[in-house]
Amino acid sequence: MLSNRIPRNRATKANEGLLLALSNARSADRNSRSEIVLLVDERDKLADVYDLIGLVIKADYSSYRVFVFDADRRGMNELKYSAPVPFSADGKVPSDQN
Repeated sequence: MLSNRIPRNRATKANEGLLLALSNARSADRNSRSEIVLLVDERDKLADVYDLIGLVIKADYSSYRVFVFDADRRGMNELKYSAPVPFSADGKVPSDQN
């Protein structure tokens, strides 16, 4: 993403520019169900993907898809996000109360 390829102060400016561009595109789009497709290099950090999703959400897009390029297979894999899963470092996960 932007933050791992350019210095931090320039990355912040680049992210601000990207947010402005996304916001302007969203404002000009009359379709309320527009979707953003993120194409991610497999070498990028997952934290950078989360940051980019945050920018997309801030720009008022509610729908997005994330695809990661797999160089070995020469294809794209879609990342799918689901509901959070309970986790505990000691292995004692609270049971579902429902």
